[in-house]
Amino acid sequence: MKLLFDANLSPKLVHRLAELFPDSVHVFDTGLARFTSDEVIWQYAAAHGFTIVTADSDFLDLAKSRGAPPKVVRLENCNYRTSQVEDLLRRHAIFDSGIGPVLPVHPHHSKHELSQNHAHERQYHNRETEPRPT
Repeated sequence: MKLLFDANLSPKLVHRLAELFPDSVHVFDTGLARFTSDEVIWQYAAAHGFTIVTADSDFLDLAKSRGAPPKVVRLENCNYRTSQVEDLLRRHAIFDSGIGPVLPVHPHHSKHELSQNHAHERQYHNRETEPRPT
């Protein structure tokens, strides 16, 4: 799984998580400008096979309206230190023998939220691939 860390997260995460997610990059490393719109970041991630990791709820709106790709992992209420973000992503990484470590975004969901409080994790349904419960 290739992660694209949004501008609201530390670029240090790329190096700190390189052994788990070796092809990951920070949005600043892509050539996109500091104040690039979420829409452009979304398109970049989709075109290059990234999962967006962000603290920005705006990407959840894009995921809700468009579905995947790309997938989005949002760090809810993220005012954590970089080491806490690293720990959170490490704790939630799952090893898939076919492709290596992945974050828990179900194939039929386009987004997932992680928080320090495990009880607040939520997966959202992708409107195009799976009907919402009534």
